Amino acid sequence: FDISCIINALERKNCHVSTHIAAVGKVDACAYDDVGIKGLIVSVNMPVLGLFTSFHWIAFLKTRDVYVNLDSKLSTSKAYDLEALNVYLKDIIGNQ
Repeated sequence: FDISCIINALERKNCHVSTHIAAVGKVDACAYDDVGIKGLIVSVNMPVLGLFTSFHWIAFLKTRDVYVNLDSKLSTSKAYDLEALNVYLKDIIGNQ
């Protein structure tokens, strides 16, 4: 999906959406760890058959003090505290 479709769907559910562009290696999840935040959606480049790359969206749902990775490419969801989320985001964004 294009990000505008995702934003439109969230806004229809009365969710406020704000966008941020993180420079490679400059991501800081702490900046987004606000009381009102319900989750993050991150766009990453994924290789396709070694020929080209495609965008893949990874959603993180915030529940209490953890962020749950809802990536459809995982066999099961994975929870991260803020520090672990920061490391994970720096890894996936830094490797693009």
